[in-house]
Amino acid sequence: MEKKFNDDKQFSNLDVFALNRMITERDNFILLDVREPEEFEICHIGGSILAPYSEIKDHLKDFDLNRVYVVYCKEGDRSTKVISMMDQLGFQNLYNLDGVNIKNKKIKIIGTTLSNKFVEKPIKTLNKKTKNILFIGRLSPEKNIDEVVKAAKEIDHLNFFIAGDGPLREYILKEEKKYKNMIYLGWVQRENIIETIDKADIIILPSSFETFGTAALEGMSRGKLVIVSEETGIIEWPNLKNNLFILKKNENISEIIKNIDNLPENIQQEKSINAAISAKSHNNTAINTWLELLTEKKLTV
Repeated sequence: MEKKFNDDKQFSNLDVFALNRMITERDNFILLDVREPEEFEICHIGGSILAPYSEIKDHLKDFDLNRVYVVYCKEGDRSTKVISMMDQLGFQNLYNLDGVNIKNKKIKIIGTTLSNKFVEKPIKTLNKKTKNILFIGRLSPEKNIDEVVKAAKEIDHLNFFIAGDGPLREYILKEEKKYKNMIYLGWVQRENIIETIDKADIIILPSSFETFGTAALEGMSRGKLVIVSEETGIIEWPNLKNNLFILKKNENISEIIKNIDNLPENIQQEKSINAAISAKSHNNTAINTWLELLTEKKLTV
C-alpha cells in the first residue's frame, strides 16, 4: 500500500510482516521510532533508534542520505510528517511502518526465526582451543569493522575471518595485506553461511546499532560463542542475552576475546551448548507464536 505525502512523490508503507522479513533477511536499514522518550520506555520494537518528533528536525542534517529508513510512531501521523521532512532534505529510501496504531489492539511480540537448516544440521563442537574469529555482515562504518581490524592486530595468534561486502571493502582488502591472521572471505552466499559459521569459534558483531542481529542468533544456534554490542536488539530477549558476551560502550573488544580465549575448555563448551539451546528455544517459541497468531479467528497487529 502506498500513501502520498506530497504532490509529486509516493512512498511505500511497510506492514509488520514485511518489517519482520527485512529483519530476518538481515536487510541493511535503520528503524526510527519518532515517538517521545516516555512512550519509547513503555514499549518499542527491538533495535529501533529513538528520534523524538519534537527534536528530530534539528538532527536530520546529521543522518546519512543514502541509508534506508523505516519510520514509525503510535498512529502514523508523526511518522508521516517526519518522512515528508526527510524527503524534502533529499533522503531517497523512506518507508512508513503501517499498522503500528497500538491503541485498543492486541499486541504480540514475536522473535526472529531461523532457517530449518540452522537447527536441523548437527552442530560441530568448538575447537579445544580458540582459533577462529568471524565477523559476518555489511562492511560499513556503523558495524565498527575497524574494531575487528584492531583486534586482529592485537591478537596475532588467532585467525580473524571477515565475510561481507559494502563501502569499506577496499579498506578491508588493504588491511588484510598487513596482517597474516586476517582473512577476507568476500560476500558469502546464503547457502554457504552455515558452513562459514561452523568453521568459527567466536562470532563478533560490534555494531554501533543493530536492529536485531540475525547473524548473532544464527551463530548461537550453531553453538558459537557470540559477542554483540549493547546496541544490538537481540539482547532485549533475556533468554538469549544470558548466553551472549556483551560489548559495552568504550569497552575493548580485544579484551573480551582474550577473556573468552582464556576460559577453561569445559566452560567454553558449556557456553556453546547453552547458546545453541537458547537459540533453538527462541526459534520454537517464535514459530509457535506465529502459528497461534495466524490461526486466530481475528488477526490483529
